[in-house]
Amino acid sequence: MTKHLDSAPCFTIAQFSDSHLFADKQAMHYGADVYQNLVKTCHHIANNKAIDIVVFTGDLTQDHTVESYHRFKALVETLLCDKTVYFLAGNHDDITVLNDVLTGKPFNQARSFSQGNWRFHLLNSKSATPAGYVDIEQLSEFVSAAVNLSTNNSNAENSVSDDSSLENVKADEELFQFCFMHHHPVDLGYFIDRHGLTNHSEFWQCMNNWRSLKGIACGHVHRAFEIPAQSGQRNAPVYTCPATSIKFARDTEQLVAESLQPGYRLFDFFANGDIKTQVVYLT
Repeated sequence: MTKHLDSAPCFTIAQFSDSHLFADKQAMHYGADVYQNLVKTCHHIANNKAIDIVVFTGDLTQDHTVESYHRFKALVETLLCDKTVYFLAGNHDDITVLNDVLTGKPFNQARSFSQGNWRFHLLNSKSATPAGYVDIEQLSEFVSAAVNLSTNNSNAENSVSDDSSLENVKADEELFQFCFMHHHPVDLGYFIDRHGLTNHSEFWQCMNNWRSLKGIACGHVHRAFEIPAQSGQRNAPVYTCPATSIKFARDTEQLVAESLQPGYRLFDFFANGDIKTQVVYLT
């Protein structure tokens, strides 16, 4: 757990991920009732009045049907109507369908947003395969703009964070920075590493220039980890989120469901740049 002040946090963000829904509400995924798992998770988040913002970090669908996206929308807009919900695509998701369906309150399609002394960025790591890839040239452009406060370049696009331009990022060296993405940018020692961020070395070479970066949160791995920053290799900690669907066993060869228990992650962000985080599992 990252150190923090004893005073109340500035605000709280809930991260949930990897719902793997089907068009059929009754469909099971490795024995898990994924729709009801998502219902439980959304109810729990909705009942926590301390949560200001919710971020979904991808893999909404398992069967890739448009109906599965509508299942997600109907559930989230009903149960999380009092929250602001940001989202990004996982390897299972179609970005176009995701953006076409997840419209209106409580959804917000912005790829960067500010709260208190913090600025948050939703990075696109989706590729043509289950593994992740981030366009390093455009990421470098994005990070350089943040570092150098180059907010007037309206011609430069940031496809890494989809529809946000560098002009809209308005990064400030006095703001603490935090990123959400789907794929994990560090190996974890089990089969999911075959589907991790394929260019994670180049990713960190770029991100290590961003001194105000305080952390990166991702989904995809179906387990909760806190990987600390490592001098000379990673300038910021990585937080992974449990899935609302199933928990992966740490099998090195194949996907094995260790638990059918849903979970999500909470972040408290403090005015001095500290972070407190905890993982919530539901029965």
